[in-house]
Amino acid sequence: MDEVDRRHRAFYDAEVRERAARPLGMHLGGDGFDRALAEIGRVAAPGALVAVGVWGAGRDDEWTDPHGRRFRHRTDEDVRARLGSLGRLLEFEAWEPYADDVHYQLALVRVDG
Repeated sequence: MDEVDRRHRAFYDAEVRERAARPLGMHLGGDGFDRALAEIGRVAAPGALVAVGVWGAGRDDEWTDPHGRRFRHRTDEDVRARLGSLGRLLEFEAWEPYADDVHYQLALVRVDG
């Protein structure tokens, strides 16, 4: 990371003790969700609690709507696995599905450290 990137960060490393990220990931395609989790992990203090909420589905799917907005649904298994990069998954809840098996996923993670 170059010096310019470091100067423009909103938080220092391990500065945040609690964080809620909702709805994280719904509009992040490609590796955007992983990069967002990595940034949360960077700013979260060891032992911090992080609540993450995303919209998921029974299938992994990515698309762009007619207005140019990007959407991404991930399976429960995929979200659980990715959240493991932050720390220990304490809770994971998948709400009742709506049409097309779309549902809200809510997790609580204790950051490693």
